[in-house]
Amino acid sequence: VSGGQTRDVRFDWTPTVNGERQLLGIRYGPDVQATTAPAAFVRAWQVTGEAVPQVIRSFGELFARFLTLNLSRDENVSGPIGTAEIVSRAATVSPWALVQVAILLNLSLAFFNLLPIPGLDGGRILLVLVGSLRGRPLTFSQEQAINLAGFAFVMMLMLFVVVRDVSRFF
Repeated sequence: VSGGQTRDVRFDWTPTVNGERQLLGIRYGPDVQATTAPAAFVRAWQVTGEAVPQVIRSFGELFARFLTLNLSRDENVSGPIGTAEIVSRAATVSPWALVQVAILLNLSLAFFNLLPIPGLDGGRILLVLVGSLRGRPLTFSQEQAINLAGFAFVMMLMLFVVVRDVSRFF
């Protein structure tokens, strides 16, 4: 209904063209193959399983560089400038490459958020576990102090990543 008037919308789809069965749906990637939902689900878990160790290894290297103040270039971790470059390159390659970069960025952010650093969701989970192990939750002031220290750590880490990112130009 538009402006008080009913409209008929017609969807004209031919199930076969030149004797070949046509499929409805969305396709990504250069080598798309028709598959079933369970097979796609299994493949998604496989790809995620391959990416997880790489993300964890990258975070480990980042923390090692941060603790030693090593500003040398690292291909696995980049700041906002490097990320913008990667997204730009992926966009020029293909829409599929851009989707893959977006997936990896989201996966990285999810893992970072789950790190047991106070101020992040993983830190909150850690504080709840500590409180349950103690038999009573932490006081509000204790949680505030711990979260402030975690926030300061995350801000220093972010500053370190940005400085590393900018230092590539000098």
